Amino acid sequence: MNSLRRGDTSSRDNLNVYIYDKLGRLMDPYSITFSIYDITTGTENLIGGADRLPIKFAVGSYFAPWQIPEEEPLGRHKIVWKIKENITSTIVTSVEEFDVVSRLTIINEDYPEQVKRLVHKLRIKLRDINPDRDYHFAPPSSEQEIAGFTETRGYKWPDEQLVNHLEDAVNYINLWPPATEFAFLTFPADWEPLMLLEAQVYALYDLAILWAGEEFNYSLAGVSLDIRRSDKYSGLANQLQSMVDKRLEMAKKRIKCTIGLRQDRYTYSRGAALGPWSSGQNMKRWTGSRFNRIMIG
Repeated sequence: MNSLRRGDTSSRDNLNVYIYDKLGRLMDPYSITFSIYDITTGTENLIGGADRLPIKFAVGSYFAPWQIPEEEPLGRHKIVWKIKENITSTIVTSVEEFDVVSRLTIINEDYPEQVKRLVHKLRIKLRDINPDRDYHFAPPSSEQEIAGFTETRGYKWPDEQLVNHLEDAVNYINLWPPATEFAFLTFPADWEPLMLLEAQVYALYDLAILWAGEEFNYSLAGVSLDIRRSDKYSGLANQLQSMVDKRLEMAKKRIKCTIGLRQDRYTYSRGAALGPWSSGQNMKRWTGSRFNRIMIG
């Protein structure tokens, strides 16, 4: 079942419908409309107007545009599609239920468990796991009481944004020489702290970019107000980036060392310390004429 947060806007990824003909091909019908109902109380309460027009984003593909209000009741809702294939055909009705959830709810059902775990760990490191407790000076949204708790603030970073930062962090680590091929879903556990640290850098730069457009300086009658946060966020991101680069350089040196020491376990000779060699190679090739030297690694 789909879930939509209060304050979010629906998209083609959730409140959607696809129309197929008898041959299984996508087709545009003669007419298509939708109606949304709140069924949290057990009765159907129409939201907005009935039989509204959806937005088409591809052949036979539509979604229902809806900006979920901050005060929308939490719980079960449903969308009713009415589709007419041609001018003479009867109306076909399709019903899909979905949930409206709190703005604080993490919606990541489409992510594998490994990704969910990394997103949760990254939120812990960014102190974004409990906004009501941690963001004392963040501007609150509308007050709402849920199960005895007051919802006043939301997360700074949505799930998809943090997943994107984690993926970019993996790429950053892989590209640092010597190149590695760590996969996101099977990222080595001992390298994970570096990946999470680099993801924090990207997340902090996000806030620096946002605050760069919100800064202002005000002065009147001896009273001044100066709000500047972008420098602090970018400064902290730069400090973390320097830490990542130093640790990453040391970690990649271990890989270089391991590669350099690989050789035939049964090779015993005066040149064994120079690495693996094959027939036709000799000590003169490694230590003789400058024009015959071979660089490895």
